Amino acid sequence: MDSLSIAIDPGPGGDVEDLAAAADSLRRDLLDLDVEDVVRPDVTPPPGAKAGDAFAVGDLLVTLVASGGLLTSVTGVVQNWLLKRRSGGVVLDMNGERLELHGGLDAEDQKRILADWLDRQAARG
Repeated sequence: MDSLSIAIDPGPGGDVEDLAAAADSLRRDLLDLDVEDVVRPDVTPPPGAKAGDAFAVGDLLVTLVASGGLLTSVTGVVQNWLLKRRSGGVVLDMNGERLELHGGLDAEDQKRILADWLDRQAARG
């Protein structure tokens, strides 16, 4: 099974509570798909991190079942979720290839960027 890492950036002025709420919202949307699971990774904070730091609060790990179109569906949910927020962004990481999307991009630009990234993922097989 493949997995997709998603890191959420709440945008300017976002705090830990905003980030946690954003991650919960996106997680619920993703669980509506036929994914194996969507969890927050168990990550140890880096040295020097303080209680309340936003480290990893907005990270999600999506475990995909073997379905060719599922990654497209997942990225579509992420794109729609991000377009509704209009601020902040997400970083998608799969097979070591990262893609950054920001709420300031219009839907067509996001769609084009996502399509290119999905094509590269499909080529990796």
